[in-house]
Amino acid sequence: MFDNKKEQTNEVLCTKGAGIARNLFFLVLGGSVGATIALLFAPKSGRELRRDIGETAGKGYDKVLGTAHRVQEQVGDYYDTAKETGLRVLDTASNEASDLREEIKGDAVKIGGMVGEAAKRVAKTVL
Repeated sequence: MFDNKKEQTNEVLCTKGAGIARNLFFLVLGGSVGATIALLFAPKSGRELRRDIGETAGKGYDKVLGTAHRVQEQVGDYYDTAKETGLRVLDTASNEASDLREEIKGDAVKIGGMVGEAAKRVAKTVL
C-alpha cells in the first residue's frame, strides 16, 4: 500500500513549518519594534532619526519579504508532497477496488455454477 509513517512525518513537518514561520515573523516584528523604540530614544536630530527609522523600516520590510518567499516555497513543497501522497492513495485504492471486483466476479461465477448444479439436481428429483 503506502507508507503511513511518511504521511505522519509530512504532517509533522507541515505543522513545524507553520510554527517556524510564525515564530520567525514575530521575531522580525519584535526586532523592528525594539529598533524603532531604540531610535526614538536615541540622542539624534530629527532628520537623522527619520532617516534611521526609514532605513530600519526598509530592512524590516526586506526581512519580512524574504521570510514570505521562503514560507511560500515551503507551502509549495508541502502542497506537492500532499498531492503526490493523495495520488498514491487514490491509485492504491483504485487497484484494491479493481482486485476486489475481480475476486467478487470470480466468486459470483462459482456460486452461479453451484446454484445451477443444485437446480439440476432438484429438477431431476422432482421430475
